[in-house]
Amino acid sequence: MSAQRPAARRGRTSSLGEGEAGVSRSTAARLRSGPAMQSRPSAAQRHKGSPVSAPRRLAASSARNRAARDARRRAARGFTLVEVVIALSLVSLIMLGLVSALGGFGATASRLDERAGRAGDAWLVGGLLRTALASGVRQLKQTLPDGSKVNFFRGDAAELSWLGTMPARYGSGGLHRFRLAAAGSPPRLLLQYLPYVPDTGVSAAMDESAAVHVLADALDGLRIAYQSRPVTPAEEAVWSDSWTDPERLPERVRLDIAAAGETWPPLFITIAGVDNSDGLRLVNTPSTR
Repeated sequence: MSAQRPAARRGRTSSLGEGEAGVSRSTAARLRSGPAMQSRPSAAQRHKGSPVSAPRRLAASSARNRAARDARRRAARGFTLVEVVIALSLVSLIMLGLVSALGGFGATASRLDERAGRAGDAWLVGGLLRTALASGVRQLKQTLPDGSKVNFFRGDAAELSWLGTMPARYGSGGLHRFRLAAAGSPPRLLLQYLPYVPDTGVSAAMDESAAVHVLADALDGLRIAYQSRPVTPAEEAVWSDSWTDPERLPERVRLDIAAAGETWPPLFITIAGVDNSDGLRLVNTPSTR
């Protein structure tokens, strides 16, 4: 029995020694791995307790407060003189641009109206001359001072006289003597007309008793050309600046008119030429009773 007890004591002592050794080894391992497993503190955590971070926060807060106070003071004080001058200058520039644009629109509209009016006048003049010239009469003659009889159609590059039909209108119509020429200062394009009266002697010239109609103001130029009427197929039509044929009428007349700084489109008028007096209506003639 005595021999077994020392052996048991030695066994317990060895087991205790091994346990203490294991505990000491695990404790050493935890101590070695503990600092490595812990995370490093952030910058905010490092500076949170530092004595320098508090003055910086205080300075930033003071700067924000000063900026807010300055903004409130400027708002309460209003605009400075320089700011007012700059604002007025910008408004003036904007208004000047608007007024200039409106003025340009108005001037453009006025020019368009004037051009449309001149185009309308040219169209009306062309219609009147076409009607009066196209119905030129060849059969009726006028008596010259030397006793010769010629037709009424005579003209040159600046003047034209003929016998034709006045376009129907109130109070007038029928055969009239016409004269187209430039007169006055500044020159104007005038159309004189007088009711036709059969001659008993020498035909009277167009005088001041003839009515006058202004076809174009501010006349810049007038040129009249005449195209001959071929009698045979072999004859060619020729343009000339005058017409004095006592028997025949030209086939066509060309009028080149420039007025108010604009050149009108060339006006070509074909003359039918009435060869007999059938159907001619005389108006405003002396009574035969």
